[in-house]
Amino acid sequence: MLYSGNSHTVTGNVTVVSSATINSYTLTANANSGTISSTSGWTGTGSSATKSLNYGAAYGTLPSVSRTGYTLKGWYTSATGGEKYNEKIVTNLTSNLNLYAQWETNAYSFEVVLNGGTKPSGITYPTTVAYNEEVNLGTPTKTGYNFEYWEITGDGAIKSTSTKVKVGTGNVKVEAHWSPKEYTISFDTAGGTGTVNNKTVVIPTGFT
Repeated sequence: MLYSGNSHTVTGNVTVVSSATINSYTLTANANSGTISSTSGWTGTGSSATKSLNYGAAYGTLPSVSRTGYTLKGWYTSATGGEKYNEKIVTNLTSNLNLYAQWETNAYSFEVVLNGGTKPSGITYPTTVAYNEEVNLGTPTKTGYNFEYWEITGDGAIKSTSTKVKVGTGNVKVEAHWSPKEYTISFDTAGGTGTVNNKTVVIPTGFT
């Protein structure tokens, strides 16, 4: 028999049973510039997802998340800094909690092939670069040749005459391409008769 109210008169043995409900809280995962994909136990995709968690329960599987050019560092209580959490932690939450994905920028190899040319003065080419980093290539020189373009391979392949290149999501190779310089030779008959047409020639490398 259930009783309600402030007081009751007891005339026999009584068993009192306490009824309690475990508190439930909302755990929110923020992608922090990444993208959350569909994950079992979580509601929502894209920039954030949520799940209900009872007091004293472990977090369980954390959301699957990705970001172009970055590797997940872990889930933290703050967008920067904070405490790192994992799937085995028991919550003992007493309020709702936000978790934030934190990221490490990916690094890629960077190679410049000058094909006999010389890089501009004051410019140093790196061997390792970060995603989205911009590298100053300048315009190289080569005796007897005109610089034509850079052939850039990595995140795709392009030809560019720009003096700068921005790194994508892969190792990068930048190769200089050249065309021989052409010279015009004019002929003087020195008072003689007749006409000699000018001639365009390519001077071999090393010829003086």
